[in-house]
Amino acid sequence: MAPIRILHIITSTDAGGSEMMLEKLCCRMRRDRFQQTVLSLKRVGSVGRRLQDTGVPVHSLGLSGVVINPRAFLEAVKLVRLLRPHIIQTWLYHADFFGLLISWVVPGVRMVWNIRCAQMELSHYPFHTRLTRWSCRWLSRHADAILTNSIAARDYHFSLGYTRYKWVVIENGFDLDVFRPDESAKYVLSERLGVEVDGPLIGMIARFDPMKDHRTFVQTAAKVLEKEPEAYFLLAGRGCEPENRVLLRMLPAHLRSRFHLLGERQDLSLINAALDVAVLCSRGESFPNAVGEAMACGVPCVVSDVGDAARLVGETGIVVPARDPEAFSAGIMRILGLENGARRGLGLRARRRIQECFEIGAISRRYELFYSALMSLGTGPGARGNQALRGRNSREEPARGQPTFVLENR
Repeated sequence: MAPIRILHIITSTDAGGSEMMLEKLCCRMRRDRFQQTVLSLKRVGSVGRRLQDTGVPVHSLGLSGVVINPRAFLEAVKLVRLLRPHIIQTWLYHADFFGLLISWVVPGVRMVWNIRCAQMELSHYPFHTRLTRWSCRWLSRHADAILTNSIAARDYHFSLGYTRYKWVVIENGFDLDVFRPDESAKYVLSERLGVEVDGPLIGMIARFDPMKDHRTFVQTAAKVLEKEPEAYFLLAGRGCEPENRVLLRMLPAHLRSRFHLLGERQDLSLINAALDVAVLCSRGESFPNAVGEAMACGVPCVVSDVGDAARLVGETGIVVPARDPEAFSAGIMRILGLENGARRGLGLRARRRIQECFEIGAISRRYELFYSALMSLGTGPGARGNQALRGRNSREEPARGQPTFVLENR
């Protein structure tokens, strides 16, 4: 049987949650069954270079922003005609809009959107992002299927007026071989940082972005230090460098000696395993990778009640209201107050939950099944108006087996 050809179109291939999920899929899905190519609207970033190293073709339109010009559109159409993909899988709003336009020019290809956000505060984003999301609301019925990684994202887009058909929820997956407990991690990290970390280490791994709410994390740290003066705090992610003046202004002088600002790192498995408590302060999320990676490392988490974060941690972490430093600090102190054996047991339960529900091998197989089922759909504008693929189990606890997809005729 000839492989299914899939062209992934994504806004960028720099480090980010969606980009790294794409990388995991391209590396995990069966190459004898699926032939995958990536097209980045922007330049080839760190994730794109890693994909190229594994033999996945990565093309770039080289845009400096996300506003599409005629040259880039024609170049993309030419690439699609050359590759003749069975499926175009787009990632994030701008790529969703762009990919749908291409599918209208190049008929006979199945069009899948991938929406991976919920509860966005668009006031923090440029006008073209708001316009693109608004346009996608009206165009959503023309996609053959809409993937998302959380129930929260799906329901949020229902509230915005997106089509209520065609949605399939497939959560993010996590690599238990890469992210795993390591009792020596804190010592190794101390050596790399060149400092002694001899107290509890509390960390948040997130790019510097208003939606990630680093201010609440700093305010939480101040409250924790009132009760646990030996604690240290760690921030890692793009923009969390000591040179970030906006971040430094958030940090009072008396806190700076207790903070490590690491910026974007490649050793996230080590950093996660070194933590005593992992924190997610986000104001909005869909299905947070940072939490799943910490859980896979056996680290208890305190998370804001946004997106599917509560569904992800289950009974293995503490869920608190967003923007509430008092609640975050109480949750952190509750975990730090556990005996070592109880805290370790809580972390191992978190890892077991990832293993049972969100392990990357099982998630990749769900994508494979989805793409195979999608091939039963007709193509073209007429077919898209009357058929949709949806997942039957999207409101239930994450499936331990394979999900079922059904073809709806309307």
